[in-house]
Amino acid sequence: MSVPSSLALAMRHHRLLSRIALVLLLVSPIGIPSLRGHGAYHDVVADLSSRLLVTPGDVDLRMKLAAAHVEHGEWQPCLDEIARIEKLAPGRHATGAFMGRSLAGLGKSEEALSVLDAHLAQDPDDQFALVARARVRLKLGQVTGGLEDYRTALMNPATAELYVETCEALRRNGEGKAALAVAEEGLKACKADPAILLCAVECAAEAGEVEAALVHLDQLQRAWPRPEPWMQRKAELLAEAGRATEARDAWRVLHDHLLALPNLERAQPFLVETLATCRRALGIEAPVGVVAPPAN
Repeated sequence: MSVPSSLALAMRHHRLLSRIALVLLLVSPIGIPSLRGHGAYHDVVADLSSRLLVTPGDVDLRMKLAAAHVEHGEWQPCLDEIARIEKLAPGRHATGAFMGRSLAGLGKSEEALSVLDAHLAQDPDDQFALVARARVRLKLGQVTGGLEDYRTALMNPATAELYVETCEALRRNGEGKAALAVAEEGLKACKADPAILLCAVECAAEAGEVEAALVHLDQLQRAWPRPEPWMQRKAELLAEAGRATEARDAWRVLHDHLLALPNLERAQPFLVETLATCRRALGIEAPVGVVAPPAN
């Protein structure tokens, strides 16, 4: 795994598969009670806004509205709502976490950090605020503090999304071994979640823990609707590790598997591409297409 080109290949492959895996994650934004069960964002806002027309001084409703804005990434409306809350009932609600996240979302990192520092001084276990501050600190180049915030956030029950984000932050900042440890912890806490398994594969591969990566790949293959991406990753991983004979065997298994599929199924674009990759790895020339003679 010390060869730069192999590492680059693994990371590109990881980013591609991460997008696939994260589509399946039906989790709330970190630390925010999910409002999704009560309807889409615009429905929630419409409902809360209509209720606030009747009771405009209800700061509890306004706090729910601020939460809806944050969950949807509507930063300025959240800040506007927080300003109303603090005007109506100063200090009644701990608005610092939402305010800090919204300022960060607007690119005001220094202001966000100041607000989040003050909030966390009062509530040091607020997971949402810890993650928001971790992101801000990393953006400002405060790597040690940012990574420490992620670790602290994981001390409370965490979503798969948070484990994945923490792993990625550690990997990006040269903490590969620590990232693998977080992934392993996440697998225990989140019952072998696919996105965390994917992180564990790449963290193990980068750390040179090939056998551990292969174990996690097998788990992914069993859990995923289609085995081909993981069969391909296994062959690539073995090749990157210099295990040429095993890699060729893995490519051959994948090649035979693809040829055994029904023609219509194998004609799916991603499987066509997989088969082409497989043939290149095995040195097999693609069959020449048969052109039927024109009809009389």
